[in-house]
Amino acid sequence: MSEAKNIFLRHIVASIAKLQHDLETSVDQPLCNELRERTLALLNVLLQSETPTEWIATRNLLLLFAPKMEQAGFRSEWIPYLRRALDLSTVVDDQHGKAGLGLQLGILYQLRDEWKLAKEILKSSADVYHALREHRPYANILNRLGFIACHQGELSRAQQYANQALELLNQEENERHFSFHVLGTVAREKQDWTEAETYIRQSLEICQRTSDIRNQARRHRDLGLILDQKDELRLARECYERAINMFEEQGDLVEAAVTKMNLGIIYSKLGNPQQALNHYSEAKQVFQEVHDELQLSYVLVNQGVDYQGIERFSEAKQAYKSAIELRKHVGSPASVISVQIPLGELYIQTHNYLDASDIFHNALLKLDEIDEPTIAERYRSEIETSLNQLSKKVDEQIWVIVCSSTFLGTQ
Repeated sequence: MSEAKNIFLRHIVASIAKLQHDLETSVDQPLCNELRERTLALLNVLLQSETPTEWIATRNLLLLFAPKMEQAGFRSEWIPYLRRALDLSTVVDDQHGKAGLGLQLGILYQLRDEWKLAKEILKSSADVYHALREHRPYANILNRLGFIACHQGELSRAQQYANQALELLNQEENERHFSFHVLGTVAREKQDWTEAETYIRQSLEICQRTSDIRNQARRHRDLGLILDQKDELRLARECYERAINMFEEQGDLVEAAVTKMNLGIIYSKLGNPQQALNHYSEAKQVFQEVHDELQLSYVLVNQGVDYQGIERFSEAKQAYKSAIELRKHVGSPASVISVQIPLGELYIQTHNYLDASDIFHNALLKLDEIDEPTIAERYRSEIETSLNQLSKKVDEQIWVIVCSSTFLGTQ
């Protein structure tokens, strides 16, 4: 080995060690731009080779850095690094790397609602962890698969995943909080608010016992969602405000922004659309800064709803159309349809019946692209209801025209 190569390798080893130290000593602090840029610059060098040097140290650096990038909201930027690293872990036959990197990548796809990719990668990681007999990360993946199943309408399967995870975990293991979160989400989808609140409070209790501030904030947000559905809007608002404060203390501006969206919905229901729009605007700015197109699409939909409610129809239409374009790139077919429906209803409200017909029939055609039949049928029912409403409006307009023509003809 040449002296130049020796010097280069020593520099690489020293750089990795320095970054690991900096990351470990700032574990409870938000990710600063300087540390992020230094780490990404080094990873660009480390991951470019087909036969990476210092692979184990590189893999450990990636796994240490991954939660910080996720928490800071740089999810889209981070995915290519994890995908490249996952490929390299296969090349060098690093099973621990394959499992850990796959888990981190699956988390990002889960957060982006890219359920199919998330399931595929998480199941692959689960197989490796199961073979390695590492039950804690295996249980974590079971919980994540349960969370995904729940959001795809597969409630029985979601319960099975969560209960399987609970069977693997000891009573004192923190991961149980995620199992109770999944079970609470299942109960919420079934509109069993009492059971949902019980499970979420069990999850919250574990997070409080372990001083897990970030997940405490998430559970307060979950309670807000349940209280919202129970029409206890002021209690829901308190939960969201508490969660926002906790997220901001942790430097988690993306999760805080997501919760501000929820808080905006509460203000909308309380009859204060301007306050709602203010919260949406704050959240929108964060999502734009971190290039989170999926969350940006959600806030645009909420803006559309409130603009429509106060008859600012042009702004509502633009918000809905922008959300649809975003979801064509980062969302699922179902997520696109979920915005086409309110846009179609806006067209009906503003008497743009041809545009309404076009958007509803386009949505009907996209139903075949939805993998989960129960979700497809739910949207089909909503679209058919809207089309019936459209048909009545068109009939009324025709009747008005006919009556008007008849009246004029008798003059």
